[in-house]
Amino acid sequence: MINQNTEVSQQISLWNQMGSRVIHGNLLVVPIDNSLLYVTPLYLRAASGQLPELKRVIAVYGGKVVMEETLSATLATLFKAPALGASEAPAAIATGTGTTTPSTIVVSPDAARAALEHYQLAMEKLKAGDFGGFGSEFNALGPALKEINKPAKSAH
Repeated sequence: MINQNTEVSQQISLWNQMGSRVIHGNLLVVPIDNSLLYVTPLYLRAASGQLPELKRVIAVYGGKVVMEETLSATLATLFKAPALGASEAPAAIATGTGTTTPSTIVVSPDAARAALEHYQLAMEKLKAGDFGGFGSEFNALGPALKEINKPAKSAH
């Protein structure tokens, strides 16, 4: 649905030109009642730059696709609520009803590179109509993504 949204796909195409590269972050899937909320960050990296910069956060819920500059703005637009400012967001999280804390994810550049390579190869195979090759690359992508998503080991 994200790539089918004309606003989002046009912006991604625009950023993917002139020496810049759009990087899709990890897709988060959050169950809400009997539905799912999908959230993914978009990063932009200049050809000469080493570190990507967060440009937008995309969320999909109930068939609606929203893209804004921050997570709070994206969720506010999606659920029609006022967006929290940067200083308000931590307080809102701290006073929330949930008791879970996010785990720290340390991404190995090799693991990220391997996952991206499997994804790109899978898309090439799909475009070429090689469904067997697509399936093989897609199956290889799962373990690569699991490797990326391992929580950081505690230094204690």
